[in-house]
Amino acid sequence: MKKNSLPIFPLWKKFKILLYLNVSIILVLSFAMDLTAAGSITENSATDSPQKVTVKGTVTDASTGVALPGVNVTVKGTTFGAITDIKGIYILEVPNASSTLQFSFIGYINQEIVLNGRTSLNVTLASDVSQLGEVVIVGYGTAKKATVTGSISAVDGDKLQSSPTINLSNSLAGRLPGLVAVDRSGEPGNDGALLRIRGSNTLGDNSPLIVVDGIANRSLEGINSEEIESMTVLKDASAAIYGSEAANGVILIKTKRGSEGKPVITVSVNQGSSRPTVLPKMADAATYAQMVNEIQAYRGRPAQYTQDEIQKFKDGSSPLLYPNTDWFAETYKPSSLQTNANFSLTGVSDKLKYFFSAGYKYQDGNYRKSDTNYSQADFRSNIDGKISDNIKISLDISGRQENRNYPTIDGATVFSAAMRAYPTMPAYWPNGLPGPDIEFGENPVVMATDATGYDRDIRYIMESNVKLDITIPWIKGLSLSGNASIDKNFENHKLWQTPYYLYSWDRQTYDANNQPVLSAGLKRYPEPRLTQSMSDGHQTTLNALINYEHSFGERHNIKLLAGVE
Repeated sequence: MKKNSLPIFPLWKKFKILLYLNVSIILVLSFAMDLTAAGSITENSATDSPQKVTVKGTVTDASTGVALPGVNVTVKGTTFGAITDIKGIYILEVPNASSTLQFSFIGYINQEIVLNGRTSLNVTLASDVSQLGEVVIVGYGTAKKATVTGSISAVDGDKLQSSPTINLSNSLAGRLPGLVAVDRSGEPGNDGALLRIRGSNTLGDNSPLIVVDGIANRSLEGINSEEIESMTVLKDASAAIYGSEAANGVILIKTKRGSEGKPVITVSVNQGSSRPTVLPKMADAATYAQMVNEIQAYRGRPAQYTQDEIQKFKDGSSPLLYPNTDWFAETYKPSSLQTNANFSLTGVSDKLKYFFSAGYKYQDGNYRKSDTNYSQADFRSNIDGKISDNIKISLDISGRQENRNYPTIDGATVFSAAMRAYPTMPAYWPNGLPGPDIEFGENPVVMATDATGYDRDIRYIMESNVKLDITIPWIKGLSLSGNASIDKNFENHKLWQTPYYLYSWDRQTYDANNQPVLSAGLKRYPEPRLTQSMSDGHQTTLNALINYEHSFGERHNIKLLAGVE
């Protein structure tokens, strides 16, 4: 994102000079599609079954016998899956001994094998020679797989759609060799995966360069997976054409465009759930009281709790005086819903190809009485027109609105407070008012709600691109192309922090209805506080390319590319 600023260097120094030479053959793909409609309901968890069995084995290359690491092993029709390790070994839990296993790996023919009661299964995969004729995206163009000598890996958009996560970066783990994706936060809106190609290579930012439809430095996190046609990872020398920005590799994303045939309408709705992987198992009130007595004994002091009080903590006979609070159960709920809905229309008219998509996403936080959630509305329009036999023009426009809603206290502080809270303290009093704090106003069941105010972040992203392709009729194989792109983004951030009350009891005073008389304590701030900011960013990209391609006989082809950006 570029801010408005005075130019520092002369304009010509801002240009990148591109030169590309490759031997290739053009492969034309034609598509014929009928009017279809799709809808699915997906649950991101599987129910445990007593019939589960464990299957293990090794996957090797059929011709060389070498172990194949990174092979996807899945149970057909379920979400069960595993990936082979560096020795080609996999270990997988399956629903039953009659399940069907699917083995898939880039460059190899997929296999489906029925277990038929077996718990050990070794598999050999044969190379898929037909894939060598496929076309993959490379820097500023495409190339045939058979002619590619650099390190390139690719995945189709259909595979990314099979796991409809809210954040696209979370769908990449295990799908592209050489790409590592680590999700270090599950907070809605802040759960973008850390992406690394070939590990960390510099002391600064090690993130790869993201290129969407030929425009660099765009974000992939907010892109709807239903809009993606393919994704390619360029590593090492294959990424060199992008210069120093590609020091950590390049991720190329190509969105869908209009296809030949009848108009196609696709509607999909995915409803899933997310849940914490692991929550700490904390001591209950009786165990905590017993441990406190032991510590007091080590110090030569009298016991803090009597055996009768410990028993009351254990049996719950006097919950008002002797509560037994599970703070993680009071603060976090077992699972949270997330929704992903999308509509798309693609087709072709006389001289026009079009693809239109609109989507909506919503992800709830894992807190009870949560003030944490993320929502996104997005659209994309890709239009290709034919002005004449030699001139084509494309107009791409996409936009999205991202809404992030949080409490004023961050998730790490809430989690820490839940770990530090005493099980002998109540989360809520019988009248529904919150209990006392640990210290400094920290009560996790309140900190996760809007009782402390709110933190709102609204972002508007608009991306555009106009592309012109001109074929020179009097020089066979010569063509010119140019892109003009303007991206705008606005961010409005508002932090509204308010004081709140927590309630304590002296364990002695009751009212006329035999209810405890609570004392209110003002916490955190003595007065409301407002922090508000707005940012306006833009990025402009212009490039012009000259392409020349010529065939010599049936087996020899030359392809030249030169350009400036």
